[in-house]
Amino acid sequence: MKEFSQEWWFNQWLEDAKKVGIVEYYTNSLDPITLFDGVGYTYEVPKTLYKGTKREKVVQDIKRHKVLSATTYTPDFFIVWNPDYLNKVFKEAHSPDKVPYFIAQTLSDKWFSYVDVKAPPTYGRTNASDASFATKRNWLYEKKGIFTNRVYNFPNVKRKDLSIYLFCHTFTPNRYLLTDKQTKARVISKWTPKTITEYINQFN
Repeated sequence: MKEFSQEWWFNQWLEDAKKVGIVEYYTNSLDPITLFDGVGYTYEVPKTLYKGTKREKVVQDIKRHKVLSATTYTPDFFIVWNPDYLNKVFKEAHSPDKVPYFIAQTLSDKWFSYVDVKAPPTYGRTNASDASFATKRNWLYEKKGIFTNRVYNFPNVKRKDLSIYLFCHTFTPNRYLLTDKQTKARVISKWTPKTITEYINQFN
C-alpha cells in the first residue's frame, strides 16, 4: 500500500486501535468476492490433428465465447473487533445509536467489519472504484449478506458536519499528529483532533 494514501492512513488508525485492544485482528489481504459469474457459451469447431501424416484426423475443438464478464469486488480491509467495544466503536446495522462509527456483523461469537476506504467527497476526483462502489456494496449485501463500511478518514476542506469522517468522529492516529517527515507537530485546522487516549477514556 502506498505511503500516505487513504488506505495507508486508515492502516495507521487500525494499528493504534489494535495496540489499545479495540481491534483484535485486521488484514488488507483479501480475496476477490464473486458477485456475478459471467455469461457465455461453448461451441465446437473441427480441428485437424497431425495434418499431412498417416495419423491425420479431425476432432471437435471446444471454443468458449464470453457474452458478459464476471464481476468481483474486493474490500480494502477486514477487521475483527474486541466485543467490549460494541455500541462504542461499532454497532449492529439496525442500531439507531449514532456514537459508533462502524457497522459490524457477528459470526461464531466474533464481531467483524469489512471496510472500503474512500477519498473525501470534496476531493475532486472520481475513479472507477468510487463510481461502482455503491452498486457493488448493495449487490454484495443482497447476494452474500455482507455489509461493507465506507470510510472517509478526514475532510480536505472545512465542514460543519464531521460525523462521516473517521478521524473526527473517533480519534486521530498518532502518526497523523506529526508532519509527513515526522519533524514537528502537524497543524490541523479542519477539525479538533482527539488522541486515542482521550477517545477511549470517554467510555470509562
